[in-house]
Amino acid sequence: MRRLTLLLTFEPQASPPEGEPPAFAVKSGSGRVTVLDGDPGDAPDLASYESRVQVTGPTTFDETGTLNLGDGSLDLTTIGSGSLEPSAEGDPVMLGSVTWRVAGSGRYAGATGSVVSSFVADMSTGAAVERQVVRLFLP
Repeated sequence: MRRLTLLLTFEPQASPPEGEPPAFAVKSGSGRVTVLDGDPGDAPDLASYESRVQVTGPTTFDETGTLNLGDGSLDLTTIGSGSLEPSAEGDPVMLGSVTWRVAGSGRYAGATGSVVSSFVADMSTGAAVERQVVRLFLP
């Protein structure tokens, strides 16, 4: 078993919320990958993700999706609930976090672990700045 820890930096964009309770899609585009721990040969050159967010309460949400890491991917499932709260900058900027359980496929088949995301989102435009710490146990 090998360990790999990555820092991913994204500037994702959310679609407008739909339905009641609201749900929306998030798409990251290409992100920056930094290896924090482990063999750099196990790390991808490129990263991106797509997810679906379901609002579950005034400050909570569930999010599922796929984190694409080069020629492999990780399925993301929320552990507990994500949180979203007002930032010190005030409306419409919100501060959020979520933790996902992961299951790997492709190059990362059999990988397990978690991803912790911290983000700041402008709710008026759907634009965000996000940092993710990815901790993987590779077979």
